[in-house]
Amino acid sequence: MQIYLLTEIKESTIHGLGRFAVEDISKGSVVLYIEGTLSNKGNEHKSYINHSTNGNLTYVDGNFIAKENISAGNELTWNYTEVFSNVQLSQ
Repeated sequence: MQIYLLTEIKESTIHGLGRFAVEDISKGSVVLYIEGTLSNKGNEHKSYINHSTNGNLTYVDGNFIAKENISAGNELTWNYTEVFSNVQLSQ
């Protein structure tokens, strides 16, 4: 995993641990890159980016990209169904 912008992992109100912006992130910025294939089994990629139907990131070819301006302190989220069509999620 390559992290391009300053983030931190801490307790999340969504689920367990989450990844949070430490600095403001501009729309279109690549936040992090994950090599290989994502899996919907147990967060194997260890990105700590939690699911949200209104996620502030999108996933394209291994890159997590900001869909909007994200303020420092906000949790980074993405909609898992962008990649996993067979996953059942409660949020």
